[in-house]
Parts: sequence; structure tokens; C-alpha cells
Amino acid sequence: MNLRPYQTRAVESIGRCLEESGSTLLSMPTGCGKTVVFAHAIKEHCKGRALVLAHREELIPQNARAIGRVVGEPCDIERADLHADLPGRVSKARGVVASKDSLHEKRLARFDPSEFGMIVTDEAHHAVAETYGRIYKHFDGVPHLGVTATPDRLDEAALGEVYESVAMVYEIADA
Repeated sequence: MNLRPYQTRAVESIGRCLEESGSTLLSMPTGCGKTVVFAHAIKEHCKGRALVLAHREELIPQNARAIGRVVGEPCDIERADLHADLPGRVSKARGVVASKDSLHEKRLARFDPSEFGMIVTDEAHHAVAETYGRIYKHFDGVPHLGVTATPDRLDEAALGEVYESVAMVYEIADA
């Protein structure tokens, strides 16, 4: 999957920002390939496993397929009756795509933060919600990438509370 020049710049910037600050935000309009960009960021900049948090159910299989294509191996899914990292499992997928609503305390406890090299929050404009904060606390210290098409929230909650830097803002006019 060949990246467009702006996507390549985004992947490179994500790597720099995560190395420097530990958390960063990518803003791109719908249809400009945020999923492909974060899949490549996982492939190129994630040391260990990656956890991708989705806000909507329909994003989970879409994200898992894209990451699988880019990384070269299937992702595990954690939501409803699908479970990643069950005890006794011999191998663990490099990518886990999860519903943030499924990662309640008991399920979250199955994931060892030391195995993860990146957390990605899709639809990151929701990242200030308490449900996400609980997950981020569990994975404290793991580099965190947020991606969104809508970084400006109607309630004016500051994404700067979650993300220390901005990797790239790619506007619709740029596209």
C-alpha cells in the first residue's frame, strides 16, 4: 500500500513527536487516510504491540483489516464476545483493536502494559472522556497517538489535556 506524500509526512512526524513527547495528535479530514497513516505508524514506530481504541463498533473491523494489511498479520479484536489475550494463549497478535466500552476493569487487567509500544485512539476528539482516561491510566507511559477529523470540540474540552504535541494538521483545503 503506497502512501501519498502527505501521508508519508504524517507517519514521519508521528514518529518524531512520539519520541519527543510521548503523545501526539494527528488531524486529517475524513477520506484522507487516517487509518492507513496510523497503520503505517504502528508498523514503523511501534516497539511492541499496539492497542487501537475505537469509539464506534463499525470502526473496529475496518481498523483491524487495515492494520493487518499494513503490518502483515491479523489483529486481535477485543469487544463484546471477542477476546484478545486470554490466559493460556500461546501467541499474541501485534495489533489489538478494541471497543473502548468493552475495556472495563476486568478485561483491561488482562493486558500487560509493558508489552505495548503504542496506543492509538481513533476519533480522538472523544479522548477527554472519563472512559478513555481509565484506559490511558492503565497504559501509563505507553506512547499515545490520537487521530481525528474534528479536533475542535463543541464543549471546548481541551485535547491538550491528553496530547502533548500535534504531529500534523492536514486541512480539507490542503487535500
